[in-house]
Amino acid sequence: MEEYLENDKNLLVQVFAEFITFLYLTLYDSKDNKMLHNIFLESKRIHIRELSDFFSSDEKRRQKDDLSSSYFLATPIPLDVQISSNLRKQINKGTAHLTKKRGTFSVPNRDYIEASKNIIQSINHFMKELDCGNMSAKCIQAIKETNAVELQQVIRKHLVEVSIINALNGVEIDL
Repeated sequence: MEEYLENDKNLLVQVFAEFITFLYLTLYDSKDNKMLHNIFLESKRIHIRELSDFFSSDEKRRQKDDLSSSYFLATPIPLDVQISSNLRKQINKGTAHLTKKRGTFSVPNRDYIEASKNIIQSINHFMKELDCGNMSAKCIQAIKETNAVELQQVIRKHLVEVSIINALNGVEIDL
């Protein structure tokens, strides 16, 4: 396994690494340290955009070499994650790029919560599809690798943790 998972040649390992990173960002924050809090928030925004694009069935949203959930599923299913246009614009103009519009956006926290919930549900649904054998030939080959199996277990553990912690805070996520 590569030191940095995004350098792994196995595309499924890269996707699983994104899932784990997003779930980790959902579980943890550092509100006592403003700099770390901002780092967590910026990273979470980027992963919201990245994973909403990964789960999107809209081919126009992707470059030719972008991965999508349908690449890994034998029978693609709708896993689209809707994020508000205001949130996407804020992520694009206020986080992903240095623009003159930084600092001019006001996105309600509920938009982040809703986008995060939808992504968590799509991750869970995607993982269930793999468990049920709805895998493309490329996915079957990739899933046989040890690190892919280990990462699947970590994802399942984090999904349960995220669901429990959110429920304790009054936010229900149907898994």
